[in-house]
Amino acid sequence: MDREPAIEAAARATLGAGSARVWACWFGDSGEVSTSEEGFSDFVGYRTRTTTTPGPMVARWATELEERFPWLHDEEDGSPACKVYAGPVSFMGSGDNWTRMKHGEPSVRRRGHTDPAWILDVLSQAEVSGFRREVTDEVRGEPCECYAFAAGFGHAALELPPHPWSGPPRLFGDLWIDSDGRLRRATWTTAFALRPRWPLNPPPTSGWRSVEFWDLNVPVAIAVPELERERRGAWILDLARFYCELRRRRRAWNRSR
Repeated sequence: MDREPAIEAAARATLGAGSARVWACWFGDSGEVSTSEEGFSDFVGYRTRTTTTPGPMVARWATELEERFPWLHDEEDGSPACKVYAGPVSFMGSGDNWTRMKHGEPSVRRRGHTDPAWILDVLSQAEVSGFRREVTDEVRGEPCECYAFAAGFGHAALELPPHPWSGPPRLFGDLWIDSDGRLRRATWTTAFALRPRWPLNPPPTSGWRSVEFWDLNVPVAIAVPELERERRGAWILDLARFYCELRRRRRAWNRSR
């Protein structure tokens, strides 16, 4: 595929809107969704906040786990699980209860690869080639032209998906660009350059991801969660506390039977 100028232009035009509502999901080759999330992205501030919804795959896994280990069940407070992406850092939680999922400095002007808006950085900065498909489609009521694309990261200053035992990954997928030249949807998979004859290679792809953008330039303000003082180098203590909590739950379950 040759370089397609409309793809880079669409990504830059979308980022230029400053903000948008976003929806994203992870799904397997069968099309079954594992998780989805919906919220807002502040492109200028490199922040995104979403509410996460487990898909059938995760719900089935959680049910099987609870049936096998019923003492792991915990009463939920009814608050939806939220994610906040700030630069390369991510948090998960709700209300005043947040966990830092990935460490780093929230003020860094570079998005993590799990942020739904990361694909815009890839399409505007990486080595992207593509071509227009002879088909049109609608995304949330907007008529769009469809493109196939491939992206290699080269020397782009982007955070990459984990790629142990392999060379830099590449992205392959499809894009939907509206009549104003802005990206409305991207669906892609990450393919790894595997080393031959290495028995511990990861799978050749990491499943699929789809992201949609709408209500561009919507007013948005996303705060970085404030955490209690974080302990560093205390993972052994955390592991011991986690083990004690599991034992407490199991004893409580046994007493209740």
